[in-house]
Amino acid sequence: MYRTYWNHSYAGGRWSNPTLRVHYALHQVFASYIIGSIFCDFVHNVGINDEIHKAPRFVEAKAFGKLMMVVLQARVQQLYAKGNQIVIVVIPQRTGLHVLTINTADVPSTEPITKAEPNLIQLVTENGHEIDYWVV
Repeated sequence: MYRTYWNHSYAGGRWSNPTLRVHYALHQVFASYIIGSIFCDFVHNVGINDEIHKAPRFVEAKAFGKLMMVVLQARVQQLYAKGNQIVIVVIPQRTGLHVLTINTADVPSTEPITKAEPNLIQLVTENGHEIDYWVV
């Protein structure tokens, strides 16, 4: 998938860094707290700017009130959270885009104010094989 806003001539080349493009291309799961910049850098880097603007807006009164997770090329089955680990169980597919959100108040380890260490978000198959991970 190629997005025109990844071209160096768009927005002064803000999202055209080849190192970042390769880094994001190697992943199938991404996560970010829902804050104002999520609609700028995060969605452009992941390549879902067009898709996210077709969906209902994720507006939060409290900054860092929700954590957004994006899963590509898989069908999401379940989500588990324990401690600082979030596990997303999926069935791999050639296509697919899922945007999930969780309230950080419901999973205390995800609240930036209270968390002692980063959260590990794992994308796994039903048999427990890890496909990808993201740290936020």
